Amino acid sequence: MRLVDLLRTLSPVLLAGLVPILVSRRRLIRSFERAGATSPASAITVQLGGPLGRWWLSRLTRLRVLGSTPDGSHWVDLDALAAYRSVRRRRAVTIVIVILLSMTLLAVLSRGE
Repeated sequence: MRLVDLLRTLSPVLLAGLVPILVSRRRLIRSFERAGATSPASAITVQLGGPLGRWWLSRLTRLRVLGSTPDGSHWVDLDALAAYRSVRRRRAVTIVIVILLSMTLLAVLSRGE
């Protein structure tokens, strides 16, 4: 099996595994935005949807996208969130470009066989 065929076969599986992870992050951030929890004074305690929600809460707090209070409430730092999204967007574009270039190179090299 060629690498291109393998990538075509695995891409739906990878996507299916990635979607719940990304949806969990989006729901967590939206819960803060909808509640208007954008400062320590407006911090809230969120209901986490399982292990993915707890993981994202921990990760985003470590990255300082979410702030926390001594009582365990959290809020979203909108400036940090914008910077976080910008970095993720740049990484995603870079990954897509690398994948497309790799697939093009593989297609060109496989024609020569």
